[in-house]
Amino acid sequence: MQAHDHPMRASLMAETHARPTLAANVPSRARHEALLHDDGGRASRAALIGLCEALGTAPPADTTDHHIVRLPGLTVKWERHGEFASWTVIADGGTALPEALAGFTLPGDRISAVEIDVVPVTGPLDRLSAICPLVASRDVELAGSLVCSGKAAIWTDLGAGADGLVHYVIQSDGVTGDRLGRLLRRIFEIETYRMAALLAFPLARDLRGDLDRLDREVRTAMEDVTTDEATVLDTLTRAARDAEQLATRTDFRFGAARAYRAIVEKRLSELEEIRVEGHQRLVTFLTRRFNPAMETVAACSRRIESLSDRIERASALLRTRVDLERSTQNQALLSSMNERARLQLRLQEAVEGFSVVAISYYTFALLQKVLHGLAGPALHDTNSHLGGWIDAGLAIGVVLVVSAGLGLSRKRLRPK
Repeated sequence: MQAHDHPMRASLMAETHARPTLAANVPSRARHEALLHDDGGRASRAALIGLCEALGTAPPADTTDHHIVRLPGLTVKWERHGEFASWTVIADGGTALPEALAGFTLPGDRISAVEIDVVPVTGPLDRLSAICPLVASRDVELAGSLVCSGKAAIWTDLGAGADGLVHYVIQSDGVTGDRLGRLLRRIFEIETYRMAALLAFPLARDLRGDLDRLDREVRTAMEDVTTDEATVLDTLTRAARDAEQLATRTDFRFGAARAYRAIVEKRLSELEEIRVEGHQRLVTFLTRRFNPAMETVAACSRRIESLSDRIERASALLRTRVDLERSTQNQALLSSMNERARLQLRLQEAVEGFSVVAISYYTFALLQKVLHGLAGPALHDTNSHLGGWIDAGLAIGVVLVVSAGLGLSRKRLRPK
C-alpha cells in the first residue's frame, strides 16, 4: 500500500520530539531565564548565533525554534516561544558557569530567572541540614516536599536573592539522567509560566477605575427617566465604544494568562508532591498568592464581558422603545395623511363636477356656432320649436360625453 503524505505531515510529526528534555547529573547546577521580546525573537536568535561562535559550535538553522549546544560537562538550550525566549544552562558538578557564559548578555526584558542546585543526599530527605547555605541561610519560610516517589526533595522560598535569581535546591537519592531533567523542566516551566501569567495582574488592577466609571455611566443612563432617548442612546454608544476598547486592549493578555495558568497547574500536578512534616508543599505555597491574582484577572475579564453584554441589552431595549414611539408617531402621521387624502378626493370630485359644467358649457357654445353656421338660417332662430329641441339635445349630449370622458380618464389614472 502506498499513499501521498500531507505536505505538513513531517513537520507535525517532528513536534512530538520538539523541545527535548535535557538530562542532568548529580551534583549539578541549572539556570533558566525567560526574556520577553517584541521582534519575534530575532535579537535572541542573533545572540544565540554569537554564543555558538564564541563556544566554537554550529549555529542554529534559520527556521528552528530550539537549539541545544552540548559541551563537556555543559549543556545550553535555547527556545523561542510566542512572546519570550528561554535559555537553560546545566553545568555538571555544580561548578560556576564558563567564562563565555558568565559575560554573555541576554537580549530582552527578563521575567523569570531560576537557579537550581542539585545535590546528593547526605542524610534524611526531610531535613534542612542538607540544603545549600544559599537557601537555608535566609530568614524566610521555606516550601518543601518529596517528589519522584519520595526519591528526591524540593526546597525553595520562591523569593529572588541578591543576584535576582529564584533559588531551588533538589536533594536527589538516585534520581538522575532524564528523570532528573524532567523534574528540572517542570520547575523551570512553573516559574516561567507563573510569571508570564502574572503579567496580566497589574493590567486587571489598573482597569478597576475604568470599569467602575463605565458601570456608573450605564446605570445612571438607564435609571434617568428625565433625559430624552437620543441622549441616553448616545451615552450608551460611547460606553459601548469604551468597553470594546478595553476588550481589545486586554484580550491577548488575559487570554495568555488563562493559558499560562493552565500550564502552571498542570506542571504542579505532575510533581505529585508528598508532604514533609512541618513544611508546606510547593503547590500550596505557590498558589496561595498566585491563585488570587489569577482570579482577579479572570474576574476583570468576566466583568468586561458582562459590561459589554449589559450595554448591548440596554441599547437594544432603548432602541426598541424608540422604535415603538416612532411607530406610534408614524401611525398618527399615516392617519392624518389618510384624512387629508379623503378630503382631497372630495375636493377633487367637486372640482370635477364644476369641470364638467365648464367644459360642457364651452363645448356646447362652440358646437352650437358650428351647427348654426353649417345648417343655415333655420337654426339661427333659437326661439323656434326646432331650434330649441336641437339646442337641448346638443346640451344633453355634450354633458354626457364630457362626463363619460372624465370618468374614463379617472379610471385609467387610478392605481391598479
